[in-house]
Amino acid sequence: MNTLKSQRITFFDVETPNGKGDSICSIGLISCVNGIEVDRRYYLVDPEAPFWAMNIRIHGIRPVQVMDAPTFPQIWQEIEPWFTQGILVAHNAAFDMNVIKKCLLRYGLDVPPMLSICTVHLSRKHVNLDYYRLNDVCTYLQIPLEHHHHAMDDTIGCKGIFDYWASNGRIDEKDITVYSMDKTMKYRAYVKKNGSINLR
Repeated sequence: MNTLKSQRITFFDVETPNGKGDSICSIGLISCVNGIEVDRRYYLVDPEAPFWAMNIRIHGIRPVQVMDAPTFPQIWQEIEPWFTQGILVAHNAAFDMNVIKKCLLRYGLDVPPMLSICTVHLSRKHVNLDYYRLNDVCTYLQIPLEHHHHAMDDTIGCKGIFDYWASNGRIDEKDITVYSMDKTMKYRAYVKKNGSINLR
């Protein structure tokens, strides 16, 4: 874990307006370098897409709240370095990473190789629970989670889970997955096929 700890690590969570998975209505991010938090941001986002009642029930965000919010391409100009430099960490990363990828494709933006670690995967490796939802893992590890399905609070909870496993030496390079334009693969396999990725 020593090599990973020296990298920029960004924890994030997205909330979506509907079940299509190609738009977001909020995102929370926390960036750390050498284990020290250097920045955190929370955005409401105009998804330019319809809201489904089920999604509103989950996160409580309504269309009126994002009427004047920036769109995904507008916030991507600010947060792209967070996604392309270092390692991303999310709870159920396959969901959040694929939403970001589909948002990029929807707006005709380039999909860069993005490195991620999933705290669901980490938790499944090291503890036997009935469920691995963010609130379940946080409760088990006694990590505070204030408002489940609020993007920033979920990001804080995800960071708490990651920090717990990292402090116990339970994270290494084998836990990194690479998301790219056309495929998803483990970090070592990607590097073997495509060459090294600059984690800085």
